[in-house]
Amino acid sequence: MPDDELFDVMEVQVKLNPEDMPGRPLRRVQCGSCGEYVQDMREVEARGKVFCRPCADAGYYSPLGQDIC
Repeated sequence: MPDDELFDVMEVQVKLNPEDMPGRPLRRVQCGSCGEYVQDMREVEARGKVFCRPCADAGYYSPLGQDIC
C-alpha cells in the first residue's frame, strides 16, 4: 500500500512541558516508601508523603520474586 494511503503528512505543533525536555532533571525527590529517587515532577503525593508511582498506586511491573514496595 502506498505511503499516502497509509499516512497523513502535516505540520504540527507539539506542546512539551519543561519536565519532558531532554537534559538534566529539573527536580529530584526521594520516595517516602522505597527510597528511590523520582525525577522531574513524576512523584505522587498521597497520605501526606511523596511516593514514586509504583509505591503510590501499584506500578505496572515488579521484579521477579519481589512485591512492589
